[in-house]
Amino acid sequence: MMALGIPVVTTSVGGIPELVTEENGWLVDDVEDIEAFVVEINRVILLSEQAAVKIDKAKEAIAEKHTWSHYYKKLESLNAYADHNSMPRVAVTFKDRRKAA
Repeated sequence: MMALGIPVVTTSVGGIPELVTEENGWLVDDVEDIEAFVVEINRVILLSEQAAVKIDKAKEAIAEKHTWSHYYKKLESLNAYADHNSMPRVAVTFKDRRKAA
């Protein structure tokens, strides 16, 4: 959703804060706090300029850290994968795949 420019209001549980931060989204600490979700959703609606900035930062974060190329580089940095000869040496984005077809 973030890569598409859709505002994300989510919980700060598990690995979610690794991707969604206060800089690029809206985090709620308590999963069961419905009122906190309502407050954050209203912030998205009422503070449209702030929302636009966060959406831009979200798109940047995805483009920087969550591409196939970035993922492959991370795998290469792990010793278990770095020496594995059967790993493909090509990183293709979904956009590139559509062009090739």
